[in-house]
Amino acid sequence: MAKVIVTRFVSMNEPHNHLGRNANAGEEFFTFHQPTYGCVDDRNGIALSVIDGDYPFFEFPRDAVEAA
Repeated sequence: MAKVIVTRFVSMNEPHNHLGRNANAGEEFFTFHQPTYGCVDDRNGIALSVIDGDYPFFEFPRDAVEAA
């Protein structure tokens, strides 16, 4: 799996942030490549996970992360 880094502050109230909390620039997550059952907006969101290659996953704003 690929590691990504959050590039800006993301409020928990921002669309596509389903992490359940605010996220700060510099935090690291992993892209999630297992089934998401259609619950992630592939245009504006990206499926991420805290644990490399494992559930649970969450949707996060695509424009707030970049490859590590």
